[in-house]
Amino acid sequence: MEERLQRYLRDLEPLVDHDCGTFNVEGVRQNAEYLEKRFGELGFEFVRYDVGDEVGPLLIGFNGNPEQFDILFSGHMDTVFPDGTVKELPMRIEGDRIYGAGVQDMKCGFVNLLQAMEAVGKEELSKLDIALCFSPDEEISSRFSREKMKEIAKGAKAAMVMEASPALENVIEARKSIASFEIRVFGKSGHASRPAEGASAIKALAEIILRLYTLQDMKRGISVNVGVIEGGIGQNTIAPEASLIFEMRHLTLADYEESEREFYAITSDDYGENIRVEAKLRSFKPPMEKLPGSERYQSIVSEAANELGIEIEYTTGAGGSDGNWIASAGVPVLDALGGVGKGAHSRSEYIEIEPTLRRIDLMEKILRKLIQEEGE
Repeated sequence: MEERLQRYLRDLEPLVDHDCGTFNVEGVRQNAEYLEKRFGELGFEFVRYDVGDEVGPLLIGFNGNPEQFDILFSGHMDTVFPDGTVKELPMRIEGDRIYGAGVQDMKCGFVNLLQAMEAVGKEELSKLDIALCFSPDEEISSRFSREKMKEIAKGAKAAMVMEASPALENVIEARKSIASFEIRVFGKSGHASRPAEGASAIKALAEIILRLYTLQDMKRGISVNVGVIEGGIGQNTIAPEASLIFEMRHLTLADYEESEREFYAITSDDYGENIRVEAKLRSFKPPMEKLPGSERYQSIVSEAANELGIEIEYTTGAGGSDGNWIASAGVPVLDALGGVGKGAHSRSEYIEIEPTLRRIDLMEKILRKLIQEEGE
């Protein structure tokens, strides 16, 4: 175990020992260089796509056919942490955990995939056409890289995302969409003692908020939240303006489209004289739906896990990942196949050593089964 852990740390440390927040171009590029070198030793050839001056490169690798491939592995090279974090929180081991900025989200996923591939070996891997897709900006919803990512993903039969999992047995088969909206309400100011002379934007916004929460339907996996509210001038003034930020999450694109229509119906309604409502979509990440063909890859993962005494539980992820964008290209996706840990985006982020190393064994078996099936 100790020798294996030291080997793991040798690959992990170069990815977490420097700041690499999304907009730290040099830090993300440094990760790209290390990954290109290490996976290159296994026969992968890489292309770095420049997706904008604000972020690092989108790193794409192939060990065979770059147009059509058996499986795509996805990961992201950026973190949410500001510059200076690594100096304050260097990678360290405490008990049975490894702590560090981005260690769980998601540097461990790269190391798990790399070391599983090394266990299989370059010659065996060459029997499988594999694509690697490592994004520089996942933490901002892959704003700059998503279109190229989706274009490349269309060549894949399926994809596996190397995000971490909170438990050894947990694999994510679906993720919800995330839609963010802004609503601004304009009224008419006046003295609070003479309400008939004004029109309160806050009152109108309050009515809208109550109606927005009627869109929630947890039986269908639809959640809504008003997360930010602003408005008003003072307690003695009828509010001339008010605004909010609102999000909705859905399991299917069809459910989202239905809720979107209802959202705009609510915000286009009449809320009284001198009240005007503006509503707009701020951002949208499509759902990672369970697509036809997913069952085949779930069967491969489950069989590989059973051989290791692990019973896989397939769940729906709470947040989004690059898997959402890949699935929107019509590609079946399984997610959270990296290491095991918790605390993403926090200063206490960690991975658990023993289950994370077992996940390497799991990925090795998955690769061998894919080679066996696709090589026939």
